[in-house]
Amino acid sequence: MERVPYPRPVLLQRDLIDPTVHLCRPIGGPRAADDPDRPWVAIATGRRDRGFALAERSPEAGALVERATANLVACPHQWSVSATRGILFWKRPSLLRAYGDKMVPVPEMATDGRGIDDFSSDLVLRSDVMEQAAAMLCASSMFVVIPKRGWLMVGAGDPGDMRAMIPMHQMADGIAKDGGRDTITRRVLFYRGGALFGWSTLSNGQGSLTVTVRDDADPWGLAQDH
Repeated sequence: MERVPYPRPVLLQRDLIDPTVHLCRPIGGPRAADDPDRPWVAIATGRRDRGFALAERSPEAGALVERATANLVACPHQWSVSATRGILFWKRPSLLRAYGDKMVPVPEMATDGRGIDDFSSDLVLRSDVMEQAAAMLCASSMFVVIPKRGWLMVGAGDPGDMRAMIPMHQMADGIAKDGGRDTITRRVLFYRGGALFGWSTLSNGQGSLTVTVRDDADPWGLAQDH
C-alpha cells in the first residue's frame, strides 16, 4: 500500500502551473482572469524534484479528477485550537489550525523554510471540514489563510472587519515569506457555509476586497479536452 495515495488535488502558487498543459483550476473566479496572486488546484500524481508531478490535460481528465477527489475526502484531518476568546468558563476558540495526514514520509514531504506538508492546506477544498471549523468557532463566516503547503489557519470574522483581518494578513505574510516554492498565497480568504465567497489582498499598506466570487461552469476546463 502506498504511503501517500495519488492522484490527489493540491493547492499551488500560480507560477508552478501552466493551465494550457496541466489539469488544474483556479481558486475562485473564472480561469481566464489575470490574477497572479490567486492559488490554483492541480492534480498531483506523485512527487518529483522536491515538488509534485502534475497531471496533464487529456480526454481522461474527468476520471482522474474523480479519483483525486476521493483521495482528498479520505484524507485524515484534525482541528487544533491556537487561540481563544472570552474569560474563564466562557472561553471559546477564536483561531484554529488544521492538521492533515500525520503519516506522510517526513524527508519526502519537507517544505522550504522548514515544516512538513501533511496535505492540510488542501483541506480548504472540503466543505465538510470547513463547516466543522465554523461550528467550532461559532461563526457564520471565517477568515482563512493558506500561506504555504502544510498550513491552514481559520478565524472568525466578517469581510470589512479590518481589526480582525489585519492579524490574519500578518500571519499569512510571516509564514509565506520563507515558503519558497511551497508558498501558496498571502491573501485572506472569506468562507461561509463551507465555501469560498471572497478574499482580501494587502500590499504595501494598501488593501483590496473582493466578494461574491463566481466560478466558471467548467472550472477544470474539461470541455476543452474532448
